[in-house]
Amino acid sequence: MNKGFSLIELLVVVAIIGILAAVGIVAYSGYTESARINACKSNHSLLTKYMQNEMMKCGVGQKELTLKTWKSHGGGTVKVSCTKNAASLGQAIAIDWTNRADNPYDSGNAWGASIQFNSNANPAANDPDTYGDHYVHWPTNDQVRIITRCSDSILLTDFVSKD
Repeated sequence: MNKGFSLIELLVVVAIIGILAAVGIVAYSGYTESARINACKSNHSLLTKYMQNEMMKCGVGQKELTLKTWKSHGGGTVKVSCTKNAASLGQAIAIDWTNRADNPYDSGNAWGASIQFNSNANPAANDPDTYGDHYVHWPTNDQVRIITRCSDSILLTDFVSKD
């Protein structure tokens, strides 16, 4: 009598392992995409709140903000006068933000969170096409529009004004 497994038994086991692996890979892919979208939404919300809080400091009598420069430049600090308009403050605050968050779709980015600036008054020209990027757009000098694309169907927009 032979001891061991037959070829059929081994093939069945290999087939079952292959099916389980295929199902696991699909489930894992969906899980990671969902996590990226949630991180992107969270980054947008945090950037908006951070910008509101920093601009509010100017509204309560603070003379200047101490902010960091681009993450890729070592994140040194710079002082920004509170007398600047919302557009200028928004740019400086957004640059500071690059030190505080990473793009969930591009974690190897040396720049930190991806920020792009645009003063174009046409809102459609400012919609980001790269997932996780933040577009900081100032339709007027008194208002900053933050736009973040988290997926093909998720485009987040918030406005921040200087008080």
